[in-house]
Amino acid sequence: METYRLILVVGLALATVCQAWQVRKIATLDMPNAAIATVLKDPNTGLYAAVVSTFNAIPLTTDSVYVIRDVAGQIEAGKGLTAEVLTDKLVWPNEVGEVPEEVFGRNDIWWAASGFLVPTKTDGVVALLDAGVMVPATTYDISSSLTDRTKWFYHRVEWNDMNKDGRIDALASRVYLSSNGTSVAEAVWFEHPRFGEPLGQPWTPHVLFSGPDSLFRFEKMAIPGGRQLEVIISAQYFSEKLVVSWVEGLSSSWSDPSKIQHRVIEEVVDNRYFDIELVDLNADGQLDLLVSINSDSNGKLIAYEIPRDFRTGVWRRHLIADGFIPSNLIILEGNGAPGSGHAFYPGPPGDRYKPLILLTGDDDSNVYVFESTSDNDPSVWTYTMTSIFYAKGTIGGPVIKDIDGDGYAEVFIPAWSEGTLNVYTFKP
Repeated sequence: METYRLILVVGLALATVCQAWQVRKIATLDMPNAAIATVLKDPNTGLYAAVVSTFNAIPLTTDSVYVIRDVAGQIEAGKGLTAEVLTDKLVWPNEVGEVPEEVFGRNDIWWAASGFLVPTKTDGVVALLDAGVMVPATTYDISSSLTDRTKWFYHRVEWNDMNKDGRIDALASRVYLSSNGTSVAEAVWFEHPRFGEPLGQPWTPHVLFSGPDSLFRFEKMAIPGGRQLEVIISAQYFSEKLVVSWVEGLSSSWSDPSKIQHRVIEEVVDNRYFDIELVDLNADGQLDLLVSINSDSNGKLIAYEIPRDFRTGVWRRHLIADGFIPSNLIILEGNGAPGSGHAFYPGPPGDRYKPLILLTGDDDSNVYVFESTSDNDPSVWTYTMTSIFYAKGTIGGPVIKDIDGDGYAEVFIPAWSEGTLNVYTFKP
């Protein structure tokens, strides 16, 4: 049995053995209920903009998505950050992202997923935002229909031609809680309309299978023989499963749910599989699966080596860290730690082989950076762990991006309970 060495260093004094990186704060902005950050190209200027979802747990309140345009230029000017309301038409906005240009033949449409299990905030949608005009952006709901009034909530959208008709569709997962508290969850894709203006009408929903609820990933993965299969890997929080799903056959069409196959990667009682990322963690040239497991008593960060044939091979599991718990004493549904993990390189290419891992502690009030204890040995899966940020209460979803092109990453950290957006850089 492998021995895992874990070193916790609290604070911002990062001069420790094995660390050739440092981080420093470069900006902060008061932003009540700052929740999930991302960095997107502003279609008007081509410069990076920071986009931040905010949501208020008080029923019947307004939630907003903010945009900080030319965020690198604002930071360099040293006059503080200015944010605009991109939209306030969504209830509990979650992730926001760019719609690939090939979907509509234009690069100025963003997507947003919304809703959560908070009273008056449960009626979520998959929305498209016209980001190329003056704020507030025009918002189009493509997920709602007159025939289904279920109050689904959504967190993430991926884009793929699901039925192979030449038009790119929207893939999502969704969930609602029934009156007795039981979750109803499913993977669903919304069909890009064949006729009419696609932004002016709901898209037809097609349910794929039950189980996926909030966060998932879509990927094309090779199998022996050189062929690639489209796969959906879902972190099924409520059903406590980690599942890979795919379609066999040369066409890889998802239009017939009976042809979809599934494999449970892991199923452990009380393991709330939270978020996932496909990335080469150990620098061996192969994709790995980075998984966070959210818990109110023993949250974990896990890595899996994906086998050569993901359908039949052994997904080798490595525990990176465990023991995460919320910092408060009141435990409710959805209260736990840690949150999402993201692999990244802090400095210019060639500085290191293995990426670092950024992890938000969610309700444990920290943001962590993990570093391999052996950068050039793919067989080593032990990490040091450093807290680079602390704020009382809940930390939202951070994002990492080199916003000014100098080769060093910046990290945007929303402190939800504190009501601030904090920007750090890895540039010395």
